[in-house]
Amino acid sequence: MRARDLLKWKRALNEIKFKHEELELVKEICDGHGVDFQMFMEEYCAKNGIDLKALNHKRGLKMAKQKAQESQAKR
Repeated sequence: MRARDLLKWKRALNEIKFKHEELELVKEICDGHGVDFQMFMEEYCAKNGIDLKALNHKRGLKMAKQKAQESQAKR
């Protein structure tokens, strides 16, 4: 293996390691603050007259439609 190829391989490996560490950090942050955010969102929606169930339902339909379009695009 040439030195240039070895250097490219090491850089790619370091980038993959960094991405995995970043993913673990994001997961840790989400786990630690997810409940706080959920409580804030529910309180905010209640104060501002936003129907959270309808909002979640609308979002769920939108996500399902997007997934259907993505699966059709792959065909």
